[in-house]
Amino acid sequence: MLQKVKLYVTNLLNLVFPKVCIYCVKNLYNGEEFLCVICTKDLPLVPWNKGDCSPVSNQLKGKANFIYTYSLYYYFKAGKTGRLLKEIKYRGNWELGVFLGRRFGERLKENPTINEIDFIVPVPLHSRRMLKRGYNQAEVIAAGMSEILSIPVQNNAFKRVKYSSSQTQKGREGRANSSQGIFKMVDSPLLEGKHLLIVDDVITTGATMESMFNAVNLPSNVKISVAALCCPYE
Repeated sequence: MLQKVKLYVTNLLNLVFPKVCIYCVKNLYNGEEFLCVICTKDLPLVPWNKGDCSPVSNQLKGKANFIYTYSLYYYFKAGKTGRLLKEIKYRGNWELGVFLGRRFGERLKENPTINEIDFIVPVPLHSRRMLKRGYNQAEVIAAGMSEILSIPVQNNAFKRVKYSSSQTQKGREGRANSSQGIFKMVDSPLLEGKHLLIVDDVITTGATMESMFNAVNLPSNVKISVAALCCPYE
């Protein structure tokens, strides 16, 4: 009886305040979240692999000693994935980040290498930016992944100690310079000998991830893999 009442209230609210697709703005039907079925099918999935996502791996080769790399979607600034990231980062839509994190987690469950991961570690946000945005987009994505994978999230394993302006308008050299020495590994004993999955919303030049790797205290016997919700198309 209670479930029927909840369904009735939900349907009534959807009738008065219809939920629409973030991209095409058409009404969503029951079972659809944030995106309609058509727009969901149009999202540019990265071809699956056994723990080697070449667009991510190619950005990090020679810069970081990673184990596995994963990504869900190709990033196109003017496309659907660009719009989704803007919603998460600049329009306060943290629930979309959790939703996409769940989708990422569902895809990762198909990959046996994910069973080697001990902790999910989101790339930290500086306190000034956290105050402005209200949340860390990497943390909400990681939370969604954790729900599906049952792998614990460590939000305080690393700290962002250097504030840098937005990377959006910077070129490769500018991103590399602004990403040097910006992170610090905090809880070394907890992470000793563990395999970490560092998560971010998008990887472009790999400068931010490189800085995360450089922050690992040595010797710490920590293994690191990388998961980016979006990655560049090659």
